[in-house]
Amino acid sequence: MKRVFLLLCVLTLTCFSVNAQKAIYYLKSTGQNVNVRTGPGKHYRVLDCTGAYGSDGLKAQLYKGEVVGTDGIKRNGFTHVYYTGWYNQWYEGWVASQYLAPTTKCRACKGVGVFNRKCPDCNGEGYHSCCNFTGKAHCKSCEGIGYK
Repeated sequence: MKRVFLLLCVLTLTCFSVNAQKAIYYLKSTGQNVNVRTGPGKHYRVLDCTGAYGSDGLKAQLYKGEVVGTDGIKRNGFTHVYYTGWYNQWYEGWVASQYLAPTTKCRACKGVGVFNRKCPDCNGEGYHSCCNFTGKAHCKSCEGIGYK
């Protein structure tokens, strides 16, 4: 019995460590006003702009060229994505895969998103969303994401 319990513990920890180490890739939206949904299908609700359901009534939509992160999970023609919402917080949802395309690294910052100098807007304090709370000057070319 102890062996079975120990084996289950090891398998559970292995699963969590594998999930925690998933790579994030970046994709860009090819459509205008593409809905971000709560699940992988058109029958799922569209998220609102804050990432919660219906708190302000504004739909979470991607504009053409907007860059989102993904862990590569796809279901029913939809891709699991992470996107920046209010106050530069990352939210997650599902977007129809047909409206997503691969990205390229930003040439200005070489994919880093920030430069090794103080953010001119917050003077390096990092308390404001102007530099994604890093305190470093963020790349205006890719809006601090590092990809286009």
